[in-house]
Amino acid sequence: DPIAGYPPLDFDRFLNSFEPERAPGEKWSYSNVGVSLLGRLLARHAGTSYEDLLRERVLEPLGLHDTAITLSRAQARRVAPGLDRYGEPATVWEMRTLQGSGSLRSSANDLLEYIAAILGYRETPLRAAIDLQLAQRSPVRKSQAIGWGMNTFNGREVFVHDGGKAGYRSMVAFDPPNRRGI
Repeated sequence: DPIAGYPPLDFDRFLNSFEPERAPGEKWSYSNVGVSLLGRLLARHAGTSYEDLLRERVLEPLGLHDTAITLSRAQARRVAPGLDRYGEPATVWEMRTLQGSGSLRSSANDLLEYIAAILGYRETPLRAAIDLQLAQRSPVRKSQAIGWGMNTFNGREVFVHDGGKAGYRSMVAFDPPNRRGI
């Protein structure tokens, strides 16, 4: 786990000394550090931990009861073991310092519930936030929504986000006008 040896205090030191190479908005770049920093700042502003903020403001309103950073014992028993490229058990990366960029674990059913909420198959108190997330685009990369890459296929916008860490890969993609997702 390359992140395990990088404690939050080191992340704070890095942020205090970081000098960007270019002005904000000059060029688009995906950044796990940036996403993690945003999560930390939102939690700090709310006066709570990132995990608690995420559970209260996102997971519970969406009804995602099998998605978490810290797994319950029942959830931990059901985790599919990650494997490396040789089929051997992989070390699970906990991502404690960079939680906003890859610490969530979810069941397939919860991911389907998430897609159902995005596509409007079920009501959610987060409807306005979801709509804003998909409509807002990067001023320097129009194919980048908030947290989602967007591709155009046959004139339709299809949103995608994928990721992974040792032993695990995941992807969510959806086509809002046709209300289809995977």
